[in-house]
Amino acid sequence: MRFAPLAFLALVASVTVTSGCGAGGDDGEELTLQEYFQRLDAIYDEGHARSEALAEAAAGTPGQEGLSAEEILAHYRARYGASRDIASDFLAALRDLDPPTEATDAHNQAVGAMEAALEDYEDFLEGTSDSPSPEEAAPLLDELYAALGRNKDSCLTLQTVADENDIDVDLACTD
Repeated sequence: MRFAPLAFLALVASVTVTSGCGAGGDDGEELTLQEYFQRLDAIYDEGHARSEALAEAAAGTPGQEGLSAEEILAHYRARYGASRDIASDFLAALRDLDPPTEATDAHNQAVGAMEAALEDYEDFLEGTSDSPSPEEAAPLLDELYAALGRNKDSCLTLQTVADENDIDVDLACTD
């Protein structure tokens, strides 16, 4: 097993963000579809920034050559632990955002996908603590990648809702 490629971190960026948006409009009214996607876009932008910073930090780390199995697993735990924290913040922000009716199904799909991904992050982090080698942790990493793929799919579904309603946002689901 090798360290995650930068493409993986870009995938994390496409589905991870920080908290900070309110649930509805400032006056307590339901968000319009335009307002919802403006806030969602801002959430994604913040997640991209955090994930890019994580990728830049990871780019300076050495490869696996010469590292013990425990050192490799510790690196995985640190790297994926940071990604999990970004994903957790994304989920909190997504839950805090109250979608209008037209986006409810896609929004709920994104929430469900992120909840599943967070479970897989936890399983991976726990599994790397229990695994004697990176090779034994590989199936857990595969499950995590699959969950992140579902997050990408839910992002694309949200982007489709925006596109079908002529809302000009780019959630950067494929970055």
